[in-house]
Amino acid sequence: MGLKNRGFGHIDMYVNPAVDLVLIAAVYASLSQALQVFFLDRRGQRTIQKESAVINKKFQELMKKGNQADPKEMESVQREQAEVTGKMMKRMPKQMIGSMILYLPFIWYVNANYLQYIIPLFFPFAFIWKVLDGFWYFVLISLLISLVVGRALTWRETHHEKKNQTQTNQPTIHT
Repeated sequence: MGLKNRGFGHIDMYVNPAVDLVLIAAVYASLSQALQVFFLDRRGQRTIQKESAVINKKFQELMKKGNQADPKEMESVQREQAEVTGKMMKRMPKQMIGSMILYLPFIWYVNANYLQYIIPLFFPFAFIWKVLDGFWYFVLISLLISLVVGRALTWRETHHEKKNQTQTNQPTIHT
């Protein structure tokens, strides 16, 4: 079987539409994550997310106090929250532009070659939708694969950070 090129933008199916779209989505997810690793500061993004989580926890604790909460402290937490949100928003345009530049050729290709196919869905999604056309199947699968690859990269980075911290915390023996 294999791929046969019939002109610009059209390539025959390799296996079947569902498998083809999973392979295309895997390529997209890999390129997307590579773009984030090489051109965006993932470590800085995670630091900002951790700061945001700490501030949100403080804010929730103050909200539980209700009227007993110190207004100055509440204002301070809100100011911190606004600063962290500002940091996140500054990073957004760069990330979105990079993602769109990468995503548009994939969308164009999938629309041109797989839109006409109706693909049955697998277990948890079959309760919501029985079938999707090729475009929405690609969107769903690329989202799932991107989430898995992103989690794996985050786990790898945190694992290496913890490993480096334990190595630097161990006393060195000089002979």
